Amino acid sequence: MPVVEGFGVSSSKTLTINTTQVGNIGVGEDDLMSYAVPANTLDTNGDSLEVIAWGDHAANVNTKLIKIRFGAAMLAVASGAPNGGVWFCHFLITRTGATAQLAISFFIRSADAATSTVSGAPAETLSGAVTLKFTGEATANDDLVQKGMIVRKIKA
Repeated sequence: MPVVEGFGVSSSKTLTINTTQVGNIGVGEDDLMSYAVPANTLDTNGDSLEVIAWGDHAANVNTKLIKIRFGAAMLAVASGAPNGGVWFCHFLITRTGATAQLAISFFIRSADAATSTVSGAPAETLSGAVTLKFTGEATANDDLVQKGMIVRKIKA
């Protein structure tokens, strides 16, 4: 892959693509999709993870909550009672040090046009594996369904 003019990006690599649909189960928080980012994946300052994920909501007025975590850090939370429709999330995590990262996420729902953008500074130790995880919390089975997730590494 050629260098992107002005950005110095040398390559990107897809680490995982998951399209096995998974929904929440009843009341409480349930794991949806996750990926164990291997140790030292982000081994150079400026290396980044790009994550794209999507799914849908049941056509009801139940409250639905999606959480996105990178290790112990909460990257995004999307809450509401969308009546049907789809959701989409795109975020980046960039290494700034062996135990420091910058993150920004964008989340949108079609049912009520709700959007959220969150930035943060996770402090995960990158010499070990770090779990990237989506969870869903709702009332009835499949109130929240995650249909896909793509994780890419962008090499600085």
